[in-house]
Amino acid sequence: MLRDSTIVRRALIDPSGNYRYSLERQWQAEAPRLTVLMLNPSRADERIDDPTIRRCMALAQGWGFGAIVVVNLFAYRTAHPKELQAVANPIGPDNDNVLVAAAAQADCLLLAWGNGGQLYQRDQAVLALLEPYRARWCAIARNRTGQPCHPLYVRRDAELKAWTALLPNPS
Repeated sequence: MLRDSTIVRRALIDPSGNYRYSLERQWQAEAPRLTVLMLNPSRADERIDDPTIRRCMALAQGWGFGAIVVVNLFAYRTAHPKELQAVANPIGPDNDNVLVAAAAQADCLLLAWGNGGQLYQRDQAVLALLEPYRARWCAIARNRTGQPCHPLYVRRDAELKAWTALLPNPS
């Protein structure tokens, strides 16, 4: 169990508060960093954790990581992913730059956006953008639609796997 007082907390949020580009929680500076790529951020920030952030921290700690950096396909902050369709720019003007920087610094890049990544074919665009870091891609599992599972919807003892190991074998 992590003690709150020992966790370094950071968040990169635009001045309007509408976009969260990254969120970091570090509890062990020397240990590897897990970058978690999910669909979109909710209201968690440099002070507040939500259930998803708490689950990501617990999983990462169990896998031997000392920090998580959470980034998203869409940087627009909402607790309701369907709202992404109604926003003029759900991706956010700085999101791609932040995604590349986070991937470059990651020891492992956990693909974990669950359903919804297909909106505007954003999942494919981001995978193409992060292709130079493909060797770092990992996931917990694939869901019924073939997307990487979201951390809230996996067992607490889930194992981390290379993304390529979860892809269907070409016949």
